[in-house]
Amino acid sequence: MSKKELNMIVPLRLDPEEGAEIVISRSKILFEKYGMKKFIYFCPSKGWRGKCYPPKEEFENCARVFLEIKTALKPMGISCGWWIATTVKAGYREDFQMFTRSDGTEHPFMICPLGENYRNAFCESMLAFVKIGEPDFIFTEDDFQIDTGCFCDDHLKGFEEYAGRFYSREEIANAQKEKNNFELIDMWRNYSKSTIVGLAKTIRDALSKEYPHIPIGYMQTGAVDFEGDSTDELVRTLAGEGNTPMTRLFGCFYCGGDPAEMPRQLFHPLYSRQHLGDDIDFLHETDTYPHSKFYTSEKDVAAMFGMVFSWGFDGSIFHCTATAEKSFDLSAPYAEVFRRERKRLTEIAHLTRECEVSGVEVLYDPFCNTVLSDEEAYFSRWIKSVSQFGISYNTKKSPVAFVDDRFLRCADEESILEYLSKGLFLDGDGAKALCERGFGKYIGVEAGEDVFSTGKRMYDLGSQEFVCEPFGSGTMPAANGWCPAGQGILRHLTITDENCKTVTELKNFEGEVISPAMTWFENSLGGKIVVMGMTLKGNNSFSLFHGTRQNLIQNLISKISDDVAYVKNEAKVMLIANKPKDKAEFSAILTLINMGADTVSGARVYIPSDFAKVESLFYLDIDGEWKKADYEKMGEDIILKMPLEFQEPVYLMIK
Repeated sequence: MSKKELNMIVPLRLDPEEGAEIVISRSKILFEKYGMKKFIYFCPSKGWRGKCYPPKEEFENCARVFLEIKTALKPMGISCGWWIATTVKAGYREDFQMFTRSDGTEHPFMICPLGENYRNAFCESMLAFVKIGEPDFIFTEDDFQIDTGCFCDDHLKGFEEYAGRFYSREEIANAQKEKNNFELIDMWRNYSKSTIVGLAKTIRDALSKEYPHIPIGYMQTGAVDFEGDSTDELVRTLAGEGNTPMTRLFGCFYCGGDPAEMPRQLFHPLYSRQHLGDDIDFLHETDTYPHSKFYTSEKDVAAMFGMVFSWGFDGSIFHCTATAEKSFDLSAPYAEVFRRERKRLTEIAHLTRECEVSGVEVLYDPFCNTVLSDEEAYFSRWIKSVSQFGISYNTKKSPVAFVDDRFLRCADEESILEYLSKGLFLDGDGAKALCERGFGKYIGVEAGEDVFSTGKRMYDLGSQEFVCEPFGSGTMPAANGWCPAGQGILRHLTITDENCKTVTELKNFEGEVISPAMTWFENSLGGKIVVMGMTLKGNNSFSLFHGTRQNLIQNLISKISDDVAYVKNEAKVMLIANKPKDKAEFSAILTLINMGADTVSGARVYIPSDFAKVESLFYLDIDGEWKKADYEKMGEDIILKMPLEFQEPVYLMIK
């Protein structure tokens, strides 16, 4: 199979007052110096939000500049697209039905997607631009959304027809706030999806009358879960018949931060990539906003690329310059990262598109995120520890699952029993949620309150968690150990079934046992359940992020399934494991990304025989060529002789 070129699209600002020459110059620099061949020019300015909905003449002015840019660049083989920067959040206009909040007030610049006047005006403006500029492709702005729903009279009337009875704003808003009517919340989000998809259909139909060949891509919004997990329908509706559906999946690293948090920030893109059809062109939101090295380094970008292309992404909306600014500072772009890594990334993406991301399942559910979005939205609470422990993971159903309490508080009985019938890891809040819903008999314990919440026990900073035989040895600080970045609590675990085994127990400074802290239970459904009494919410403590905890969880995974690879005895080395879907010349592709500042020498990776048999090992060099790797094999471990440098992905092929 020939290698598909990565679909890298660079956004650049288009201002009709500045004219075309400066944009042409910037585009040529990025083409000639870094090999960028595809650009998307965003306009009209979002500044219109503060004034009014932009007039048709503004779209025409932008289009004339766009045409000049396109005409200058086309002979160079450069593709030019239009990013419609003003879609739903586009500014006030007197004859528009504005978006109505749940309290009945109107949004100052967000427009109701049902309004006929708005739909007609938007289509007229879009066609005015396209008639002049005829872009090669179009993308919606990532505010193409209805968020938690528009509560205007038209929406309430439409929902009455959809639901079979009338619901007031207050009823719907109360269900969202109190989380007390899941059926109503789900109906409302699915109805909301139908209205934003309806707007997409209106736009596509208008364009297809004269320009069916121009595809419209969907920039996935952060509100997608609230809209009934609408990505698939929006992507396919906007694309147009005969065009490849394409979407930019949200999830980036705004304003920098701790690189070890990156797997959490990019968790939703992985979920979307794994749960949407393979016929879609998947682009990552490689948005380094505010596009400055004061916040995001080139190494951050290299690590992001390593992740998303190891997950089989097709390309990126790549903000490699300070796109929001009038100046063009090429001393602080990220284009050099891609120029340097292009061959390697092209090869890894080519292979992983034909693979399945493998590992434990870190469960994510869009409906539960909708209901409980006020509690750490868009990711699983397990993702930080699983990724920093070097455990390979994915978001599809697997023999071993890590599930947090939010799913267990929202899911139906059938779904919960499905997870209780296999390998399952729970924190204290997850265990308590199951007990409160009557599933305690399947986990072998009753999860109670925080053991440190009353009396003088909270002051015992000498308490320790001890690993019990036959699960190993070692200690960890207690969950109440002081942590300025936030700590969990330790829920008191009472064993309720004689077959439940204590994995670790909490002892005070004098050695008195206070409570089991981790347990193992094989239930009547065939499930193997690990309960960690410590909670995950806001927990950055040394009790959780500890080498003994890491080794313990890895060993317990291997007791359940011999198909999970992981990195042993190293902190913050992320592992992405891919297995080919069909017969291939290799048995697995591994990506290792050191998210800690220290160089890792002699990394030891556990490769169980059910995952892959290691007969030879290759690494991917900077030229995109596979070379023999220097390694040592010890049992089912491989010990790498090459160093793992900070945020420099290493790609390995197992044969």
